[in-house]
Amino acid sequence: MLTVYQALVRVAGDVTTVQPSLSPERISVIVLFNAAAGQIVAARGITPDDPVILVGAIGRAALAGLLPKGQRWRLKARVRKRSSKYTFTAAKHPRKPQAYTLNFEALVNVTLDNTNSH
Repeated sequence: MLTVYQALVRVAGDVTTVQPSLSPERISVIVLFNAAAGQIVAARGITPDDPVILVGAIGRAALAGLLPKGQRWRLKARVRKRSSKYTFTAAKHPRKPQAYTLNFEALVNVTLDNTNSH
């Protein structure tokens, strides 16, 4: 899956190379995945007859399905909304690491088959 994602990110990079004024944030990963799946299912473009171009079928699908322009509203990673129910309460949470002990018993030569349970 990671290889597919990296390949699609490269396709997105090629799309932004062809159209330098295009923001990479407008390219939808979902559109890229769906276009790639469509290419695999249809088995098109495996052996191209024409010269290979920078933006193929997946890139054209990405350009056709661009996300709308606009700025994303983003908070800093460490800031929570005031209305969050997960606000930090200093008195209730320990600030030092806590030690935990785990006790377990290993079962040896035990079968978990239900046929012997009658």
